[in-house]
Amino acid sequence: MNPPSQTSRRQYESTAAAARVGVSSKTVYRWIASGQLAGYRIGTHLLRVDPEELDRMLTLVPRAISAVSAHRAPRPVS
Repeated sequence: MNPPSQTSRRQYESTAAAARVGVSSKTVYRWIASGQLAGYRIGTHLLRVDPEELDRMLTLVPRAISAVSAHRAPRPVS
């Protein structure tokens, strides 16, 4: 786990990180515990997350319409 880069000094508290990606703070803690996301402890209780690392976890999913239409059989022309 590398420390946050010098260019990204801004870090989120776990609740703000959770709100940014639409999950609970408990999920953020689980990601940190499993190693999926790096967390940085400041003092004994404060936990911070690097926003760039949080963004790397997000993956673009193709639109559902294009995925569904790709699997449909062509409609007969009348």
